Amino acid sequence: MSEVTKAGSKFVRKQYYRGRFLTLEEENGLEMEVHTFESPPAQVEVTATEVKNLGNYESLHLTVGITLPCYPEEKDDCRDHALKWVKETIEDQLPASIFTQLGK
Repeated sequence: MSEVTKAGSKFVRKQYYRGRFLTLEEENGLEMEVHTFESPPAQVEVTATEVKNLGNYESLHLTVGITLPCYPEEKDDCRDHALKWVKETIEDQLPASIFTQLGK
């Protein structure tokens, strides 16, 4: 569709839905509004790694990260948003069974 709806946003077709890549047939009707930038955006990247000792000199490293575009003037707010997302993903979205097996 790629039609400008208001200043700073437009509609595009989704590429991922419920954790998987969509086929062309599935894309129909799945649109979302995205932000556009009036000037070159800055990039904010946040990455976190959690390490769990498995014993026997082995460990499991779980890394979650995200890079977000933003206006340079709002980089601190964008960083806070990215930090929150990474923290929630590590704590809430990873399978609890991984942590149960590791004795968390």
